[in-house]
Amino acid sequence: MTGPTRPPHAPRPAGVPAPTRTEADAVAAAAIRLPGAATVLDASALSEVLGRSVEVRRLRLKPGRSLVASVVDDHGRHAWVLLTDDADKVAAAHRRASRRGGTVLDRRLDGLRLLSGEILDDPELARELDAARERMPGLVAQILRYNPRRRVVGTDAEQATVVRVAARSQDHLVAAAGRWRAAGVPVLDHQIVGRRGTAVASPLWGTGDLLAPSAAASPRTVVSAAAAAGTAIGRLHRRTLRTAPADGARGLRRLEPGPQAAAASLAVPAPWVAAEARDLAGRLAATLPSDGSAADGVAELHGDLSPDQLLIGEPAGAAAPEIRLVDLDRCGLGDPMRDAGSWLAACRRLTLPHLAKAFLDGYAAEAPVDPARLAGWEAHAHLEAAGEPFRRRDRDWPQAMRRTLDHARRAADRAEEDSAATAPGRLDRGRPPRTRRG
Repeated sequence: MTGPTRPPHAPRPAGVPAPTRTEADAVAAAAIRLPGAATVLDASALSEVLGRSVEVRRLRLKPGRSLVASVVDDHGRHAWVLLTDDADKVAAAHRRASRRGGTVLDRRLDGLRLLSGEILDDPELARELDAARERMPGLVAQILRYNPRRRVVGTDAEQATVVRVAARSQDHLVAAAGRWRAAGVPVLDHQIVGRRGTAVASPLWGTGDLLAPSAAASPRTVVSAAAAAGTAIGRLHRRTLRTAPADGARGLRRLEPGPQAAAASLAVPAPWVAAEARDLAGRLAATLPSDGSAADGVAELHGDLSPDQLLIGEPAGAAAPEIRLVDLDRCGLGDPMRDAGSWLAACRRLTLPHLAKAFLDGYAAEAPVDPARLAGWEAHAHLEAAGEPFRRRDRDWPQAMRRTLDHARRAADRAEEDSAATAPGRLDRGRPPRTRRG
């Protein structure tokens, strides 16, 4: 890990105050470079085009090419929306829907085509859903999460199983769960559903997650669960740490930092933060190793760790809660502090310092915590998350983006300060070197 590339007094782009949502949406619609984008961003205008009242839940955009959204109507029915001028995509959507007797709404909007259909007619998921439903007819009876053309997660009709259907193979989830279980990490069983390998099922387990525990869960139970998660992740990192991983042989990808890509993705919907995001990306590129490793190697990581990825179970009479870590889709190899920084960043944004402390205390019982690397990866996690409020269509998305970038900047400051304080010849001004436990 290198030290800061500029003196602390060097000028940096100031945090630009967030515009109102109306102003920000107008800027974003123009930056998307698609006629009709403003209609998709406005739930009232989109509802008028679709002929029913909807709320936009998720956006994904390719400037100048397409805009994809997931929507939910007043009856809780999920659907996808696609704004495009690609005639091939329009034809494919109609063709796939007609094969199963479905229909796709098709409207002309400002010279483009606006399509919408139900989840079972999703152009990229329809075939995968049909294959999985051959084995599990009650598949995704209740939708939990839906990202059009990518994945859908729901429960079966009996509310006993959670099923995830994706546009690509889910074999990596089954393999990851097996490896983590062998390393002593509490995870759920995963089984492939159907002949295409793109659907995976796991039991519906526990009484809630760490952000939405059951009403009976005490604050002490929640803190204990966070500490147990830290211990489990620390154990995983310690047991899987290696200096020369056989990435290809194990089927694990290297989780390299991507600050420049994160900054670029912000510049489209929010050009008012573009200069600041680029500056942050440059600072993190100089702070974090380009291959995502640590000085002592790489370990297996969750890749997207946060409190809502932790399920809690409360067995009667048990002294401590049981936990299960879920959503292993982004797992890979990298610096152990990436997972810890991801958890810390989520807790910081949600103002949950007690869960951050409990996790780090549990983690430190199994593996060392490096303050400079921890802060660097926290900043990285904030930068990657800064676009989420826009993609989720949060009502206060410009202000939420502003707060997240402020968190990123402060974490980057801490990373540079801690790195400088522990640089060779500067140990007398900072912390002593950390040693590995266990």
